[in-house]
Amino acid sequence: MKKISLTDVTLRESSKGQENSLSFKEIIETAKILDKLDVDIINIAPIINEKVDTLLVRTITSAVKNSVLSIPVGITKESVDIAWKAINSAVKPRLSVELPVSTVQMEFNSGLKATNVIDLIDSLVSRSKELCNDVDFSALDATRSEKDFLINALTTAINAGATTVTICDTAGLLMPHEMDVFINSLYESIPSLKTVPLAVRCSDELSMATACAATAIRAGATEI
Repeated sequence: MKKISLTDVTLRESSKGQENSLSFKEIIETAKILDKLDVDIINIAPIINEKVDTLLVRTITSAVKNSVLSIPVGITKESVDIAWKAINSAVKPRLSVELPVSTVQMEFNSGLKATNVIDLIDSLVSRSKELCNDVDFSALDATRSEKDFLINALTTAINAGATTVTICDTAGLLMPHEMDVFINSLYESIPSLKTVPLAVRCSDELSMATACAATAIRAGATEI
């Protein structure tokens, strides 16, 4: 029986300045609770203010003893190094390279060209792997990307050393049967995808996130 890993994004989402954002103390206490509950992976917020956020991340790392701690690394090699410096004392650190792979997110939201994104995937994943054994590549808005480009992006990440690949339905537009077709088509097109854990991140715009996640597991995903 395959193991399904669960990633909790509470601490990450609490950093977005919403009304329900958590205080420093609440973040630490939440991290302790999640760790006590044996959550497999705890997603934390990226480093924005290096001095303040590094202190927060280091405090979290001292509180978490069992769960993997995953932190986004930004889009430069320097930001990778900053993220690693903050999280390297964790018992189980993970560096997460997150880049858009759909045209709308690459060009209009991020101002990146497709060729630049492929180069960034290669350089950021490679640098992350030099520092940390556990490296995730998250393909943002993957379900709205061009298939050939997505195949190139995922293949590049795996070849560069990614130990987990995350497919993001960022817009939350897929229905469960579409998720099944989508995941199976990726496995058919990318043989190397079978060598690393596949994760899915589903938005809930259509109230179908749970159903899509369950369908993705049936199709081969092992982390949600």
